[in-house]
Amino acid sequence: DATIKDCAWATARDGTEIRQMAYSNCTSALLGKDQLGPVTYTGTMFANNENCAGYMGFIFGYQHDSKFYVVMWRHKHYNWGGNLYRGGLKGVQLKLVNSNTGPSADMYHALWHTQSTPGQVEVLWHDPMLNSWKCKQAYQWIIHHHPSRGAIQVIIKLEETVIADSGEIYDNTI
Repeated sequence: DATIKDCAWATARDGTEIRQMAYSNCTSALLGKDQLGPVTYTGTMFANNENCAGYMGFIFGYQHDSKFYVVMWRHKHYNWGGNLYRGGLKGVQLKLVNSNTGPSADMYHALWHTQSTPGQVEVLWHDPMLNSWKCKQAYQWIIHHHPSRGAIQVIIKLEETVIADSGEIYDNTI
């Protein structure tokens, strides 16, 4: 697609703020050597343009490039490539990536799908309300992750309004 540009990222506030500077099909992962026990992650995501497309989200519980959790939020239903990508349904999704292949076209396609893909990605939760995100809105993300109990909770707010709340989801893979 000629309208998709090369990756362009900028950081601010001593690395606590990351901005995607151009609409692209790029992903980014910030990795460190720190290991955390129970953690509550809070952050804000904002699409600062008029081209509301694709997913926004983040990874956590990262073990390696084939094993991690990802929270993805699709803006609208989108079946790109006919049947190849089958189901890019809008709404917040919590997924376990436990890939047999690691980074590959198979893993990429499995992440796109809203359903589980054996040997690649398991959908742990998909918001039944199918709420979409909107451009020019700042959404607060709150993730509670307690690996010793296998408990994960995803909460997304717009100002004080809860847009999505998974409740506690249990998975002991990571």
